[in-house]
Amino acid sequence: MFKEYFEKCRIERIEKNIIDILDDLAVPKKLLGYEYLKTAIFLAVEDFDLIDAMTKYLYPFVAKKHQTRPSLVESAMAHAISVTWDQGDIDILNNYFGYTTENRGKPTNSEFIAMIAVHVQLEQENDPLKNRLAKIMNQVVIPANIKGYQYLRTAILMVVENPDIINSVTKELYPSVARQHVTIAARVSSAMRNAIEIAWDRGDVNTLIAYFGDTVQDTTNRKFISTIADQLRR
Repeated sequence: MFKEYFEKCRIERIEKNIIDILDDLAVPKKLLGYEYLKTAIFLAVEDFDLIDAMTKYLYPFVAKKHQTRPSLVESAMAHAISVTWDQGDIDILNNYFGYTTENRGKPTNSEFIAMIAVHVQLEQENDPLKNRLAKIMNQVVIPANIKGYQYLRTAILMVVENPDIINSVTKELYPSVARQHVTIAARVSSAMRNAIEIAWDRGDVNTLIAYFGDTVQDTTNRKFISTIADQLRR
């Protein structure tokens, strides 16, 4: 009985967090995409790997719940995001996503859902360190929907806890991250590199230079991780 009660409370907290964030972003409630986004974000909070299977799993799951077609779910979400991006407050959008229409277009469905899911997870965990890390990842514009985001996040937290591991990136850090995410070290390294390149392609150059003091060619995985870990320790 108590188990069911606490599970009900947990679900209600997640749903409230999602609604609060969508309201903060001013996603129009009158749009079909609003309800579809609510459902999709909840599913992503419960199982973040669904972000990697939007077409195969996430859209069909949402469509089944709302008794509609996956293609309609996808297009309605995209429309809601587009309207939000065109009409919303730039500072609020930038606070959540790390970029605005000033330096690139609206986020994709997966980027939008992933970033809000990360914020909801952080609200549930209530961990100041992880919240600070999420803000930095936003500032340097690492999209939350790519594997490199999760791998970098895990690696940075590991280095904050155990600074010496940064001296053995290939032998210890990559394998440790890989084990946690059930993958292999080579994929971890490659995905991290891809995420860093995206940051340098999309992000504000002055912000990136302020953190790393160089260009993307010189910002290795090791330097990226150690620099942000140092910021968090301060």
